[in-house]
Amino acid sequence: MRREYFAYTLSFAWLGTMWAHQHNMWHDVHKISMATVRWALAMLFFSSWFPYSTSFVESHFNETTAQVFYGVIVLLVTIANMFLSHSLASANPDDTTLTAQIHEQQAFLSADLAVKCIGLALAFIYPPAMMISIIVAALIISVGPYLRKGPLATAHRQ
Repeated sequence: MRREYFAYTLSFAWLGTMWAHQHNMWHDVHKISMATVRWALAMLFFSSWFPYSTSFVESHFNETTAQVFYGVIVLLVTIANMFLSHSLASANPDDTTLTAQIHEQQAFLSADLAVKCIGLALAFIYPPAMMISIIVAALIISVGPYLRKGPLATAHRQ
């Protein structure tokens, strides 16, 4: 039962954190492009796999296949999120505040992606490493902007 709640809580917290960051980022967006719409749909599609992948990883927590499947879904959502942010910057080239926020977010998302990739590789040796890497990556994304004095830190405090 603990694993069920852990898997569900981690998935919800991760998606909730991503949604909060998206909300903050989109607050001042003036233009979107078709690329933005496509990347948002891709991110939504990959996110729609979370109920199944969470159930699968909860039922087979210590199995490589389940953890790798969950990890691939997480990575696909993260990559779609990165391209979504890039498309927003491209659609709003004159908005220096938005561009600065996206540039800083991309730095955090790059670190986030690296941690998740390491977790995915380690999941072949120690399957729960994938879930652990998601927790570490979530901390980077959640706490990192508050430790820096950049545009994201200001946006998060508003």
